[in-house]
Amino acid sequence: MTWDKEKQREYNKAYFARNRDKIRECKKAYRAENRDKTREHNRAYYARNRDKIREQKKAYRGRNREKIRERHKAYRGRNREKVKALEHAWYVKNKEKKKEQHKAYRGRNREKIREQKKAYRAENREKIRERKKTYRARITETLSDSYIKHKIVQGTILSSSDIPPEIIEIKRMHLKLLRMARSQGETA
Repeated sequence: MTWDKEKQREYNKAYFARNRDKIRECKKAYRAENRDKTREHNRAYYARNRDKIREQKKAYRGRNREKIRERHKAYRGRNREKVKALEHAWYVKNKEKKKEQHKAYRGRNREKIREQKKAYRAENREKIRERKKTYRARITETLSDSYIKHKIVQGTILSSSDIPPEIIEIKRMHLKLLRMARSQGETA
């Protein structure tokens, strides 16, 4: 009796279709019982076929770019906090690497970034004006170092880098006293 490959293939296909769940459960149980053996087998297979697997993955990503992008977007949407925590943990461990990447990107895309900033400023003039107004009010109210340095160098030939921290603290106390005196004068 001769063995017919096509007939055997059809039989196997029908068998797997009928017993899909049973086969899946058996495989799952085997992998659970033989975790180390399965892991070792997978490592050996990957080591033997590394280039082939890489090419297959690259081809798959090329064919399914949009599908993958949508899947990633959906995952990030569902797991926003988890993704944020993972990205932050990576950043903390790789600060220098990230700085280098950022610097290289800005070097390669200088003109593109300049155009993006210019377009943003043109489209959001009012928003930028409001943000600056809020910022100025906040630094004036909190008496930030930059505000105090500005007040000290105003009308002089000094630059803000010439001002030592001690002078900043003295000027901060001076401005607080002036504000208190002004508020006392209004209430009296």
